[in-house]
Amino acid sequence: TKHEIRCARHNMFHGLELERVIAGSHNLETLELDGASLFPSGGVKFPQITHLIIKGWIDKYTKEQVQQLWDFSKLESLTFNASSGLSTFLEALPRDSLPSLKRLILDGEFNPNRLEDLTPHVNHFLNGANDMEEIDIRCTLRLLSIESVLKHGSHLRILRIQDPSYFWYDRLVYGYAGYPTLSIADLKRLRDCCPRLKDLSLDFEGEKGETPGVSLYQALDCRILYFKFTDSFLP
Repeated sequence: TKHEIRCARHNMFHGLELERVIAGSHNLETLELDGASLFPSGGVKFPQITHLIIKGWIDKYTKEQVQQLWDFSKLESLTFNASSGLSTFLEALPRDSLPSLKRLILDGEFNPNRLEDLTPHVNHFLNGANDMEEIDIRCTLRLLSIESVLKHGSHLRILRIQDPSYFWYDRLVYGYAGYPTLSIADLKRLRDCCPRLKDLSLDFEGEKGETPGVSLYQALDCRILYFKFTDSFLP
């Protein structure tokens, strides 16, 4: 029987005690951490989990600490809904030791400044991963390397990209001009390089004087199931 553990910051277990509980759960499949602190304390190694969900904030790990505490050899799904520490954690992950990873979800961050810091780490992570089937990320689109996404083209089925900097409030406060969007050329590359792509969710703004839907569906041959268009009436 597979098990699931959910650890919140007010959980009855803390520190080394929590680590020992997790390490002793040999059939553990899903681990969800919500603000729980875990630091390698020697002699403790977590089981080979399949799904990892991290919420709230993430402790700052070195690469050595990650290798000491975690075994990601069977990890298939990695989900972050965190507001701090994500860049450091992504950098510390052993990208060459994630052979089973198929699904990456980065959610929970809306601050444009932190997203700018995070996006290069996302590029670095995706470039090192292999055969991703689902990429669902929040990032700074102008800094996102489309090459890091196309690398997974032959396996990619779901691609969802959101850049919150297009929000009306952020545009007023931070002075963004225009909507972050993929170009028609990049959409055509997605079509050509991702034959299994069936679910695409992104914010799209057409060129001045054209109907965005026409160019979009021409570029993608109507194979994608869902699009979200930006609101053109925003200032």
